[in-house]
Amino acid sequence: MKIVFKEKLADGNLSERILQILTECSDEFVPPLTSRNSTTQSDFSDTSESGGEVPYAYYDMIKNQSALIAEDADGAVMGFMSYKTDYTNGIITEDYLPDIYISTVIAAKDFRRRGVTKSLYNALCEKYADQNIFTRTWSTNISHSCLLQSFGFSEFHRIKNDRGDGIDTVYYTKAKTRAVER
Repeated sequence: MKIVFKEKLADGNLSERILQILTECSDEFVPPLTSRNSTTQSDFSDTSESGGEVPYAYYDMIKNQSALIAEDADGAVMGFMSYKTDYTNGIITEDYLPDIYISTVIAAKDFRRRGVTKSLYNALCEKYADQNIFTRTWSTNISHSCLLQSFGFSEFHRIKNDRGDGIDTVYYTKAKTRAVER
C-alpha cells in the first residue's frame, strides 16, 4: 500500500472514485453523509436528505481540503483521509495552533480489514508530529475510537446526545510529539 499526500482532494482523476467511496459508505456515518451539509457541522437536529443517494454537498466541502490517499499496487484508491490545517471552532481554539483537523477518514468496503485506516493515521501522525491533531466521531463508533486511542489520541470534548438520543459527538486530540522546527 502506498500513501500519497495531496494538497487538494479534488483531483480530476480521483473525484469519481472519492464520490463512489463516500456513496457506498454514507449510511455507516451518524448522521449519514447524504444528510450533512458540512464536515464541521455542529447542528445535527435537521439532517434531512440534502443530496439524494450521492453525498454531493459533503463532497463539495472536502474536495478542497488536503488529503492522504491510500492506493494499492495497481494505483486503485483504497481509502482516504481529508483534513484542514490551522482549524479553529468553538471547541478547538487558537491556543492549539498550529493544528490539523481530520474531517473524514474512510476505507472503501472492498479494501476493509487491510490496515487502510491505520496506515492513513500513521502517515498523518508521522508527517504532522509537530502539530496538535484533532478529529471527532460519534460515541457508538467504537472501532474508530479504539483506533484513535491506539495512536495516542485522547478524548478532548464530548457533546451529549448531539447526534441523537444516546449518541454523543466526541472530539479527540493527539498532542504534538515533536517540536516545531524553525
